[in-house]
Amino acid sequence: MRSKRIKKLNSKKVALQISLVLIALFLILISVVLFKTYSSKNVTYEGIYVENINVSNLNEKDLKEKLNEHYSDLLNNFKITFNYKDNFNETFSAKDLGFFFDINNLSNQVFSFGKNSNIFSNTIERLNLKSNPKYFQFKPQSNSEVLSEKLSEISNKIDKEKVEPTISFSNDSISATKEQIGYKLDLEKLTSEIVNDLNNSHDSLNYTINIPVEEIKPKLTQETVNNMVILGSYTTKLPSLTGGRTKNISNYLSKLNGTILMPGDIFSADKEGEDRTESNGYTYAPGYIGNKVVDILAGGICQGVTTLYNSVLYADLKIVERAPHSLPVTYAPIGRDATMASGVIDFKFQNNMNNPVIVQTYITSSGQVKSNIWGIKEDPGKEIVISVDQHGPKSSTTYKETYENGVLVKKEVLSKDKYN
Repeated sequence: MRSKRIKKLNSKKVALQISLVLIALFLILISVVLFKTYSSKNVTYEGIYVENINVSNLNEKDLKEKLNEHYSDLLNNFKITFNYKDNFNETFSAKDLGFFFDINNLSNQVFSFGKNSNIFSNTIERLNLKSNPKYFQFKPQSNSEVLSEKLSEISNKIDKEKVEPTISFSNDSISATKEQIGYKLDLEKLTSEIVNDLNNSHDSLNYTINIPVEEIKPKLTQETVNNMVILGSYTTKLPSLTGGRTKNISNYLSKLNGTILMPGDIFSADKEGEDRTESNGYTYAPGYIGNKVVDILAGGICQGVTTLYNSVLYADLKIVERAPHSLPVTYAPIGRDATMASGVIDFKFQNNMNNPVIVQTYITSSGQVKSNIWGIKEDPGKEIVISVDQHGPKSSTTYKETYENGVLVKKEVLSKDKYN
């Protein structure tokens, strides 16, 4: 009995001794780990990687050198080839394009990992690295000034201004030179593609970017001009081929001649004729002021406006603004004239067609003021007839009749005019 009691006491004693030994070993282990954690504060922890590069147990100086070497090689070896059709093909490194890595900042992030003020937390973090290594991946930064300068160099080799066709007239014929398409590099889109390639460059160091380029098409083409016909035409007789009045009309017509109107555009006879000044080629000649004829600067140009107005009517374009003279004129029937006063009265019309129209205005060799409206004949069966009902010498109603294949389909009042 006594022997059993002694054996039981010995077993407890052994168990206690084992427990004490285990506790001592655990404390020693913790002490060792804590010591290693503390002693590792001047180097990176074991199990830290930058991308696939092991940067464990490096002091700050060695870490910076390793990162600098790695990222310098990366920036130099990362190549982007810029391609645009057969016109441009050049290759640049990421470094050439102004990309860089802030080594000091990256080094601080790596070196300080798991090193806060709490040694126990640091120890746990350090132990966790044994089974779960830490992988850092960093994205490059860009020097916007360098990148912009390099892309501007590329842009200068690709960008090209569009060239509109040059319009020429010979009496009642029209011709045009060949237009040229313009090109504009999309800098914003290209920059985005470069940054995206750099940020996702884990599998390749060589990329080809098809440069995004916007084609800028001329508003008019030679082909369109070649298909144009005269939509509306009108002439008025000049009393003389000399003198200030004729000079003014000729000068005014030259400023209107060749004006291109795209669908929806509005033409202003006041604006297109420019300021009526001597520096713009105008001189003094007879014109209407109120109910009197006096010498005025640019006198006579309303004959050009009237001629244009009637050609626009026959072209069936939309009249936006028109006013008659205060007195009847000699070069057009009553109710068929149009006047203009700088900044006060204007003649305006709109291109309400689906295609461009071109204004031709000039003085013929026989002494007539002529206006042609050129465009695409969208309705070959349409014909416009203008008529005037005169109510005495100073009052009239002007009508426009629209015929389709010889059949009257519409009759409308254009204006009711009274003169002094």
